Amino acid sequence: TPGTNVIPYTESFETATVPGNDWEVINTNNNNAWSITSTAAATGTKSMRLVNQAGNGSGSIDQLITPTFDLSNVTGTQFSFKVAFAPKNANDSSELHVYFSNNCGNSWSQRYVKTGSTLATASATTSSFVPTSSQWRTETINLSSSTFSGKPSIRARFEFVNYVGNNIYID
Repeated sequence: TPGTNVIPYTESFETATVPGNDWEVINTNNNNAWSITSTAAATGTKSMRLVNQAGNGSGSIDQLITPTFDLSNVTGTQFSFKVAFAPKNANDSSELHVYFSNNCGNSWSQRYVKTGSTLATASATTSSFVPTSSQWRTETINLSSSTFSGKPSIRARFEFVNYVGNNIYID
């Protein structure tokens, strides 16, 4: 079904319900999952957090899927988000992937991946990571190709693969 979210769209998680409001959380390990937190935020007072510091095992995969967007009349599409992540140690190879679907999530195309030190926005710490205002980085993904721009049913999926990682935040 075509998306109903108006472009430009901004979500700061201040009033969202996740899961809910067409946001999905997939937590295959039945451990810690993506959830809204007021512990830290890049804007406002809330963000999405995945607690990994002491909860999710190595190799665990957790996903956060956005609502559907209608880009039928949109060209030059850009998708931006803010991320904050600290590894537990120098050997951390945790990964953040962002996939997009142009058919409501029936199939996905990876458009972003960062691992280990390229994902990190803060120094390694064995303590439970909570970012300061200077430990957020804005990432922008170009979706201007005809695969996504001009299509009515676009979704994004954040996928974190934990390899000795710490907490990760998205806003």
